[in-house]
Amino acid sequence: MKRLMMIAWMAVATGLVAAEAAPKQHLVAAAYIAPFSEITQTATAVGTMFNQPMMPVMAMAAAQQALAKDYGPIDGAQPVYALVYLDTAKVAALDFAAGRKNDLDDIADGALLYPVAGGESAFMAVNTGAVKSASGVIMLSGKKKTYKYARFTDDGRYCAFAKSTAIALRAAGDVARAKDWLKSPKPALTRVFVNGRGVNAIATIVDKAQAAQEKQLQSAEMDAGLAKTLASIQAIRKNQFDVLRSIGSLKVALGFDDKGLALWGGASLRKGAALFVPAGAAITGKAFDEIPAGAGLTIVQNSLAQLQGKEIGDYTKMVTDLFGTLRTLLKDNKDERLAKYKQTLDDLLVALIDLYKSLDGVKVGPQDWGSTAFAFDAQKRPAVLVKGECSQIPPAVIAAPGKFLDRIIAILERQWPANGILRKLADGKYAFDWARLVDLAAKESDACSEGKSKTDPKEIAEVKDAIAKVLGGTVTEFSFQNGPKSGCAKLAAPGVSIAPAPAGQGAQRLFAAVPEADKAAVLGYFYTTPYALVRDVGMPIYLKFTSPEERQQYNAILAALPPAAPGGAFAGATWVRKDGALKFAMRLTADEIKTFGAVVTALGSAGDDDDDDE
Repeated sequence: MKRLMMIAWMAVATGLVAAEAAPKQHLVAAAYIAPFSEITQTATAVGTMFNQPMMPVMAMAAAQQALAKDYGPIDGAQPVYALVYLDTAKVAALDFAAGRKNDLDDIADGALLYPVAGGESAFMAVNTGAVKSASGVIMLSGKKKTYKYARFTDDGRYCAFAKSTAIALRAAGDVARAKDWLKSPKPALTRVFVNGRGVNAIATIVDKAQAAQEKQLQSAEMDAGLAKTLASIQAIRKNQFDVLRSIGSLKVALGFDDKGLALWGGASLRKGAALFVPAGAAITGKAFDEIPAGAGLTIVQNSLAQLQGKEIGDYTKMVTDLFGTLRTLLKDNKDERLAKYKQTLDDLLVALIDLYKSLDGVKVGPQDWGSTAFAFDAQKRPAVLVKGECSQIPPAVIAAPGKFLDRIIAILERQWPANGILRKLADGKYAFDWARLVDLAAKESDACSEGKSKTDPKEIAEVKDAIAKVLGGTVTEFSFQNGPKSGCAKLAAPGVSIAPAPAGQGAQRLFAAVPEADKAAVLGYFYTTPYALVRDVGMPIYLKFTSPEERQQYNAILAALPPAAPGGAFAGATWVRKDGALKFAMRLTADEIKTFGAVVTALGSAGDDDDDDE
């Protein structure tokens, strides 16, 4: 009986390989995973930074045992590869219309190329019960197997695992192609490559799904404003879809070295496609000085690149159409509780529409930029700083923010006379009173309850106190200054002063964190200091909400924590090459990682001291 079962098993295995039709899938993506020995060394280095050198060693040993159990003994000197195959005809046939079901798993298939130490003989020794067919495909036994089929490469160094015989055979012959796609002189823990066919398929799936959602919104009774908004969204979506179709290939890599943990990559331009961004678009030297001297977050972007080839009017039209739709919905709302606020809300929407319409006259040039920075002063009070340069800002746009805020004050005064929530202090300077807003909200809430309930004054005081602790007071000032080619604004409590970084220091800090970036072609960047934000800002603010006993305990922990390292940061940048390719890189610097490692050590020591006290 056993003999007959074995003969039948072998017949089935051979027949499956012979009968399976040639695959329709195209190889569209590949991934590289560094040799196990390199990953182990990296994990050990990171563990050492956290004063835990043995923990990653034990974790990697356990992982190696798990891999050996499922796939056979791994050759730790060779990388692992993963391949993705896609049926592009099925992608084109996808239909996301309401009620339709799409099996996305049916359009893609994958394979794992695993380096087996000892080759096929060692693999078969681990996988007892596996049967090899005449074509070389091995049928694996066991219900829990992710992959049911395997096939060794001709040189015997790799075993291709797949869910079908056809893909197993195909993958075994695609090793050289995957290596060519993923080769790079720069060491990495992992790399991913997606070719143009794969990018196009992703773009098609996303575009079809979004188009189906938009279609569901459409109806014969659709409001004219909503129809306009939808048309604007569709135009922008088409532009984004065209940008995706311009991509020739995508590459992404993750690596760790003496500079830190980095993620980098880029998109090549498809032959004959239009440039991702207009020629000459780049951030100027001044924009690199927008990183505050203290802890915070800075984001800077080239304005022309941010528009993605569209005009400002294309975006303002979408926003104003949306506000127009909200006006209609507000008008049709029958809720009696909303009735007395309808005119005020409508006036606010009209003011917003007029503000956005005023932006249409702005002209953007290739080196224009805008920045937003979140920073804190010595008392841990936050500030938002906005700045930018533009080729042409018409007088109407320069005056627009002040006119808008004056209009908001008048609207609020009509609804709530002498409310004092928003006040004009001077031209280009306004104050927003959070305490008055809380009082007004409590008053309106009590009025809506018709005497059934009343807000507890203690609760009101607690809310105001919480706002003051976080924002540095219950009043936030908004000041701005605009000119024909530049503008700046500041949002902060009265008296908050943020010292600008010395000229050139911002660029120095950024490119120390992201040395890969092309200084002359940067389109945008971000720079933040996570550890400093937690230690020097987050914890002191949190302590304001704790009891004296808790505050004493946390102050002791805070005192044990090391200061932020000068080079500690998490930063990233995007830039464009001369051939039109887009590149990016981001890194958590080694200094930042080491500081967090010192935190683990300090907290561990504090825990040991507590145990000794007991």
